[in-house]
Amino acid sequence: MKPYSMRSFDIPSQDATALGDWARRRSVWLIGIGVLMCVIGVVALGNVIASTFATVFALGWLLIVGGVMHGFAVFTAHRWNMALLDALAAVLYLVVGVFALRQPAYAALMLTAVVATIFMISGIMRVIAALAIAPPHWGWVAVHGIVSFALGSVLYYSLPNSALYFPGLVIAMDLTLSGASLAALGFSLRRLTRAPEAEVKEPIGEKRPAA
Repeated sequence: MKPYSMRSFDIPSQDATALGDWARRRSVWLIGIGVLMCVIGVVALGNVIASTFATVFALGWLLIVGGVMHGFAVFTAHRWNMALLDALAAVLYLVVGVFALRQPAYAALMLTAVVATIFMISGIMRVIAALAIAPPHWGWVAVHGIVSFALGSVLYYSLPNSALYFPGLVIAMDLTLSGASLAALGFSLRRLTRAPEAEVKEPIGEKRPAA
């Protein structure tokens, strides 16, 4: 019986070469998509009001597509209660989506108001949990709750002005940071593929036949 060795898990040189080629191709795609997202994010940061309206329009179309899909699901549901839920969801998605496309300013206002309310409620709940339960590092939890409540309050009491820039600012920052992360991942993967390949060693206990 051959003794156990981690060398038995070594990747053959042919498979390692194929894996390296695959990783290099994927790294190029990651870098390209990341740079493109960074460019779009920086452009969006330059005009957050236009980014807000673009975000609302995109959300409206996504809701309409979701409503249509729920409408098709009504005819494929096996039970009447599931069909009823799909029908209600389809109507709700379609109404909200059409409203967002026809009234983007009011849709951005409602979206910002909902986000501000969520921030304030989550901030209060975090502070209460930190004081009542006292989890590990409860001070940081309380600080997080205070910051969330303060951010929600600023957004809520600065309406309707904050509705013009907040959604676009969030999307622009998310695109920029996500693009930078993807590009960094692509460059890291590319550096790994350039590393010298490890020599494939024979497993312990095996010997080559004598010439």
